[in-house]
Amino acid sequence: MSRYSSYKPIDIPWLESIPAHWDIQKNKNVLVEKKELVGERASDYTLLSLTLKGVVPRDVTSGKGKFPKSFDTYKVVKKGDMAFCLFDMDETPRTVGLSVCDGMLTGAYDIFGVEGINSKFLNYYYTALDDRKALRYYYSGLRKTVNVNTFLNLKLPVPPVEEQEKIVNYLDWKSALASKLLHAKKKEVELLRELRDTVFNDAIAGSTETIKLKHLVKLIYDEVEIDESSMYRKAGMYNQGRGIFAREEVSGDAMGDSKFQYIHRGCIMLSGQFAWEGAVYVTTANDEIAVASHRYYLLRPTQSRIPAEYIYAYLASEKGVLDMNRCSHGAAGRNKPLNIKELLNIEIPLPNNDGSIDRIIKAVNSLMDFQLHITEKIKVIEEMRAKLVFDVVTGNEDITKVTIPDYSVEEDSFEDNDETEEDEEEE
Repeated sequence: MSRYSSYKPIDIPWLESIPAHWDIQKNKNVLVEKKELVGERASDYTLLSLTLKGVVPRDVTSGKGKFPKSFDTYKVVKKGDMAFCLFDMDETPRTVGLSVCDGMLTGAYDIFGVEGINSKFLNYYYTALDDRKALRYYYSGLRKTVNVNTFLNLKLPVPPVEEQEKIVNYLDWKSALASKLLHAKKKEVELLRELRDTVFNDAIAGSTETIKLKHLVKLIYDEVEIDESSMYRKAGMYNQGRGIFAREEVSGDAMGDSKFQYIHRGCIMLSGQFAWEGAVYVTTANDEIAVASHRYYLLRPTQSRIPAEYIYAYLASEKGVLDMNRCSHGAAGRNKPLNIKELLNIEIPLPNNDGSIDRIIKAVNSLMDFQLHITEKIKVIEEMRAKLVFDVVTGNEDITKVTIPDYSVEEDSFEDNDETEEDEEEE
């Protein structure tokens, strides 16, 4: 790491010093709060969402976003504005984003115009703080909210204008390299998924025997009695059969009003809200560290001949996803919940021989093991990228003499909202 030649102290909880030639400003000097409501002009604006990629158009046509009943509280957003979620900050995957276009965003967010500072630099800075949940120091109330006036009076480091641009260009380059690595890892997972589907299709080729799902599994629900003084990790799921993840630990008094259940290994886990996107998986011992909301379903196999891996392979197949889609009713997103009783009545093809079951188990377990391996690698890449961004935007690393080569940008193969959000309703 290359350091600047001299530093000066700064009074910020997460930062002891900054380069001596950098300025110190308050948010109110560079951010202008905007409260304009769309009113009756909603049809004139693009509906936006705050995601890990910034404030982007909401994908409502494909069913990946909830379309609101009313736009009474929606705020006008201009390209280059910044949106902050200053409430329930520990529960929100991303609390800051730079808008890529004009549109409107739910009133749950605070919208600010950016003045006198490079907006991409400011976005990198607050994204770095968001990754570390650094604003916890300023939380107030049970909902872990940062007061807007408190936020506007926070200090931040401000490099010279030319240096801000250099930092942005450098981080854009490094982010592009990281995205390339992430894309390559995810493509490897895609190939194993194709192998899983091929093995399963071979296993049912020529088979004419079927059985109802309800004769192969038992729906279980092992409710958790939440203790306010204990710590819990909420589970989430990825779509396309990509698995389960555990969020950061929270205390029982922060679990909200939802009911939760224990996760048991060897079950087929389904998202009650996003099964239609292929959110299905086989639980393992590693998943038992988390608890799942009542919006998830756990199906325990009841026949030894037909294991969880076989049932998962069917539900994750093209035909299985179509079945889950057919059993999910409504418009989209939270408005398209799975009817589990209907799903339990679907007919599943049985394998043409017992040997094919062993091949399916092997293919599914290989996929699951590899996905876990790739997930860990992706986590390392993302942690390294997050640390680099923090070090650069806070002046811990001097990149002003780095030559940035020509590079190409490769988009990740999965969207940010591939994580299904089950536990919190949108404001």
